Amino acid sequence: MKKLSKKKKLLLLFLILLLLFILFLQSSLARYIYSSIHNFILESQGFYFSSSILKKNGASYSISNWDGVNNYSLTIDVNSKKNDLIWTKSDIQYQINVICPDYVECSTDKSDGIIYQSKKVDSFIVNIHPKSTINDGQVIDVEVEAISSFPYQKKLSAKYKIGVQTKNFSYKIIDHSGDKFFTLELTNSISYYEVHTAFDSYSVGDHLSIEEYLSLSTDKRKYCFSAKVKLSIPSNLVFLDMTNKSYKNMIPGSLETISIDGNSYISSYSFYIDASSSEKVLFYKKDIDKDYSFSGIGSSIIDVDVVTASF
Repeated sequence: MKKLSKKKKLLLLFLILLLLFILFLQSSLARYIYSSIHNFILESQGFYFSSSILKKNGASYSISNWDGVNNYSLTIDVNSKKNDLIWTKSDIQYQINVICPDYVECSTDKSDGIIYQSKKVDSFIVNIHPKSTINDGQVIDVEVEAISSFPYQKKLSAKYKIGVQTKNFSYKIIDHSGDKFFTLELTNSISYYEVHTAFDSYSVGDHLSIEEYLSLSTDKRKYCFSAKVKLSIPSNLVFLDMTNKSYKNMIPGSLETISIDGNSYISSYSFYIDASSSEKVLFYKKDIDKDYSFSGIGSSIIDVDVVTASF
């Protein structure tokens, strides 16, 4: 009898767990069905509020290129289009919410925005800055929401897992539609140098600390590197500002050009970035309505090829 009683208890426990599982599925399904119906109703009213990043049922992204020291920016787009032929026939007002852990500070360049009918697109920037030391390998959870308030209410959201790699190289592009130029920011978080050409008592592959590197003469520093960067530029779309430091200090022989309509444009060049430092490169846009923002998701208008010192 005891054996039978035990089986009944296990069966009862199984049935309870099965019931809870079914209820959970029904709840998730109900939320999905409600969201789909709500979105259908809004679109039947000619209301379209969407984004390439934020989604109505939420989206998830994993990024692992933050150095954990400098400010990290996420550029979020929103639009009022169903496609290139159909869009909302009014302005859309929306609010922005950002949820961050208490050891980082999150801010936005604006608390709310308007997608004007004439433009059909808008964007905002989320800035993330550490309040205290963040360790290599640590992951920061950030949630971003955009909620329309007029003419109808709809929420778009995304969750980011931003990984910190303090011994790595990262880059981003800061841009807005309507700007004449954008800035490519490159950050080298590696804190040492590698010898690429033997000199004195140093062999190829040897490593030097920043202090050892700074103690060398200017000529001997040329035999070492921390990060070597090659930029490839779509010269039919953007143009390099040739007054920037990276261009003036380019690696000899690395410059490549392309001829467009009889004019010569820079298509690529290479340069070095010092250990634990950043570099900013300015580009002018042929079409100022374009937004070439890049924060690690998708593809960058500027192709960045990097070789870093490694143990």
